[in-house]
Amino acid sequence: MTRVITAWVAQRVKVRLAYRGDFVFQALGDAVITLVGLFLIATIFTHVPDVRGWDVHELLVCWGMAEACLGTFWVVFQGIYAINRTYILGGELDRLLLRPVDPFVQILLDNLHLEDVPVIGLGLVVLMIGAHGAGVVWGPAEIVMLPVMVVSGALVIGGLLTAVTALGFWVHHQGSAIGLAYQLTVYGRYPLDFLPRPLAILVSTAMPFTFAGFLPATWFLDRPEWHPYAAIQPLVGVTLMFAAHRFWTWSSHRYASTGT
Repeated sequence: MTRVITAWVAQRVKVRLAYRGDFVFQALGDAVITLVGLFLIATIFTHVPDVRGWDVHELLVCWGMAEACLGTFWVVFQGIYAINRTYILGGELDRLLLRPVDPFVQILLDNLHLEDVPVIGLGLVVLMIGAHGAGVVWGPAEIVMLPVMVVSGALVIGGLLTAVTALGFWVHHQGSAIGLAYQLTVYGRYPLDFLPRPLAILVSTAMPFTFAGFLPATWFLDRPEWHPYAAIQPLVGVTLMFAAHRFWTWSSHRYASTGT
């Protein structure tokens, strides 16, 4: 199975690089869009020294962590945006069910979005800049936990949106619900102190996108009150993704072929 997946990924890379100009321009476009948020933060902190006790360097760590998680999510989980429209309503799932590889895995592999790799790099660079300004000391624990938390953050987003996608087997929507849920990810990159209490509760419990930005970022900052939540972030990511995949697989039994 590992050999099959490796060969699949290699083939997908070849396909994406077949049109190098298009690949480069789309990658640059995604990076520019990401920089807009960074420009907003920089503009705010040119006028105020801190916001509710958080300075610009701490905000950069949170922002960088969130962007690295989102970039990883987009590289791996781009395919979930096509599930409802293309695979369920369009009947493309028929083709995947005939193969010996998990259909959900096939969807992800078919839609790898390598253009967002620069977003991951940009997020990590911003995180490092913020960490330097915040006086973060990079010991072995921090070095090991950084990639773990980035991947786990992507699993948090992927798990939550996979669960939303699975509803398509029940209500046959085009996928608009995924976009609405994704909008909540923007609140995961800022400290919970910035958010109204009802919204803070929502993005830390029912739709815990704070585990894909703010909470893992606090692991590297001098914010001990948040460290227990940051420590369980990898477990939250794995658990959400596992549960969402099981829910998707169970829901897929309701799939009805288009007959084409």
